[in-house]
Amino acid sequence: MRWVDLYLSHLQSRHLAPPTVSRARYVLRQFFLSSQKDERDVLLKDIMDYREDLGRQRGPDGQSFSVENQNRHIRILAAYFRYLHRQGKILVNPCEDIPPLKTPRRVPRGVASDAEVMTLLRQPNLFNPIGFRDRAMMETLYSTGLRARELCNLMVYDVDLEARTVRVNQGKGCKDRIVPIGKIAANYVAEYLGKVRPILLARAGSWKVKSGRAPLGDCGALFLSKIGKAIRSSVIRIVISCHRQRAGLPGKLTAHSLRHACAIEMLRGGASIRHVQEMLGHSQIDTTQIYTRLVPLDLKKAHRRTSPSERRKKLEVPVFEKRAWRDEKNEARFR
Repeated sequence: MRWVDLYLSHLQSRHLAPPTVSRARYVLRQFFLSSQKDERDVLLKDIMDYREDLGRQRGPDGQSFSVENQNRHIRILAAYFRYLHRQGKILVNPCEDIPPLKTPRRVPRGVASDAEVMTLLRQPNLFNPIGFRDRAMMETLYSTGLRARELCNLMVYDVDLEARTVRVNQGKGCKDRIVPIGKIAANYVAEYLGKVRPILLARAGSWKVKSGRAPLGDCGALFLSKIGKAIRSSVIRIVISCHRQRAGLPGKLTAHSLRHACAIEMLRGGASIRHVQEMLGHSQIDTTQIYTRLVPLDLKKAHRRTSPSERRKKLEVPVFEKRAWRDEKNEARFR
């Protein structure tokens, strides 16, 4: 593991997301603890044996590692050794002849119906500042399809209520984008900014004074925690879990379920898959196409709307006369 820190610094210089760097650190540490070898002594057989060991291992929940997770580990190792080979640290890349890693395409997990989402949205107490904040957060997630971490990174100036757009900074892969926000979610955010957020700031300041801490200024984050800091993904997870349990909804419903529900409802409403891809920030359209498996395609409706034959203005069709056809056939015989 002599060059792991160098590789992690390289990933950070490429502005990869912190969870991606942390996952690479975890995979590399697990591999070298299992193989007990130096980078220069690793062979392709060691990497494939490690993949088989992953298939026999079980996680904290008692479930075995999926094929997708196994392939993710191998791809991280392949990228690491490819980097070392390019830098001249090793003479031979052990992953050069690695067999193709095929991952089965699965439908998204934790997909919630529109009725379940609406039940979840009605749970927060709108007469409480924290409850109103929770409702504004969930409305934003459902309307924009943001990831929980992207919602945490939103600043006050990232929301344009007049244009009804949200600028997403440092999304997955550190890619920025601008997404529209629905009028209902925009109204909740406007009410939250005007009346609720100042209350949370005042509460946070008074709490810090009572605890003997110096009150800090406004951090500028859109959604604040009870202590006036930018809300974290773990807090969003807890918030949705509490409201989900209160509503009696299944445990599969998470913050990411609102993202799935947004994509599915857009496709059902007739949105182009390219628009959904841009909305969700997917770099590959193959990722977005997974949602099409969950949306029943009404081919008749699409054909009536787009077919050139259906859009023709002249609809008159002449009546076929069998006798005239016979006369024409007899004339052709004597020609």
